[in-house]
Amino acid sequence: MSKAMDALVSEIVDRVAREVLAQIEIPPPQCACDHRPPPVGVYTTKQAAAYCGLSSAQSLYNLISEGEGPTYFKQGRRNAFYEADLDEWNRSRLVPAPASPGSVRGESAELPIRSSPSR
Repeated sequence: MSKAMDALVSEIVDRVAREVLAQIEIPPPQCACDHRPPPVGVYTTKQAAAYCGLSSAQSLYNLISEGEGPTYFKQGRRNAFYEADLDEWNRSRLVPAPASPGSVRGESAELPIRSSPSR
């Protein structure tokens, strides 16, 4: 065959191969480690940090290493957190608002209730 014919055959074979491969659904490769998403209500360290309003996962790692972080458990090598434990830890970190001037010490001033605008 001539070079032009060889190039044409090669181009047709490539095009057909691409079309056939595009129609075949190839499952993602499986590796030895388990990359399934965590169950609902269970957070990774990065997700837990975001849930708790921390600036980064490293902040949560630091709190855990100091013994001040939320309760966690291990999933393999990774830390995992239950949503209920994160909520409890967030509640434990709440600081009461300071008493407003003119109120009795220790009592919180009542805030006025705004009525919602009528439409």
